[in-house]
This record gives sequence, C-alpha cells and structure tokens, in this order.
Amino acid sequence: MQLKSGDKYLSVNGRDEVRQLILNWEVDAAGLTIYKGVAAPGTANDAAGWLIEKITNPASPGVGTIRLSAENQVWDDRASLTYT
Repeated sequence: MQLKSGDKYLSVNGRDEVRQLILNWEVDAAGLTIYKGVAAPGTANDAAGWLIEKITNPASPGVGTIRLSAENQVWDDRASLTYT
C-alpha cells in the first residue's frame, strides 16, 4: 500500500484492536531529512498530539539515523523539536 502525506491508514495493535491514525511526512529540499508523523484523526498540524520521527541521511543504507520526538508534539514545529 502506498500512502501520501495526510492519508489515513489503519493499524492493528497487539490486542487486535483497530485504530485509525493520520500520517504526515515531509522530505527537506536537499533530500537529507525525512519527517514522519502520526496522530489521531482530527489532530491539526498546529495542535499537540503528534509522534514525529526524524530520519537523517536516508539515501545511505546503514548510515541513516532515525530519532523520535516525545509524544504530544506539534507537527508544524517538527524542524525545531528535540529528537532522541
């Protein structure tokens, strides 16, 4: 399945409950950083509620780095967040 930014998709957790989430993603102009975020349906880009993943250097297999933000972040703030 291919998803584009803003699509909704279904995820099944360990207890076989189905949850609907929003998926957002962005690739920076140089192609060196990818931001991927998930939130509950209805969560605005400027509202808290996002879990955001930052992937740096994605074009180099084995060299890229994946970092997560804390939960409850704002998608619009993704570039300035702290990732661990």
